[in-house]
Amino acid sequence: MNKISGPIRWGIVATGTWLREVAAACGATRSAEDLIRDESERALFAVRADPVDRVFLFVCGPEDMSRLADPLSASGLPLIPFMCELGLRSRVVVFGTPADALGARRTLESLSGSVCTGDLVEFASFSTREELERQMRAPDAAAVYSEMFFDRRASRAGLPAFSSRIFEPGFDGAARTASRFRRLASLPFYRRYFGATPI
Repeated sequence: MNKISGPIRWGIVATGTWLREVAAACGATRSAEDLIRDESERALFAVRADPVDRVFLFVCGPEDMSRLADPLSASGLPLIPFMCELGLRSRVVVFGTPADALGARRTLESLSGSVCTGDLVEFASFSTREELERQMRAPDAAAVYSEMFFDRRASRAGLPAFSSRIFEPGFDGAARTASRFRRLASLPFYRRYFGATPI
């Protein structure tokens, strides 16, 4: 019995790798390669077709970076590398000092390799509630990652929250995930009305 040990299908590259492993296990490597390449290119075109010019926030402690980047973490989802592959900008806001933010950057680089290059991932630090609120109210912020059902920090800052449920595996899943982020970035409701009602 052949064993498939490829990565979980989070993103276009991982899906292609996983399908190549399946094809090899079935003895169909050569016949599957053209199909995998075509589907990869189609999915990449779909996710990059309409770029988002806003940034998505991830708030964490300095020790939490592996949870956001490592597919072997408890979440089982490499959140930041998946965002990079979709061409979406992320800002990791780290509780602590600028040195803690630099340490988080190094952790991401060691976990994601060359996936998160260029200006797709920024790092900032905060040590007070006011500093965090300032980061969350940044004019280019689109939404903030949170696994809480109702995150008051996000609502007070006028930001919608998103969770791991927005991500979907596979080629078509990557395209649908990118589409969800485009819609999320265009929601005016939170920014328009966040000050109207005390939360």
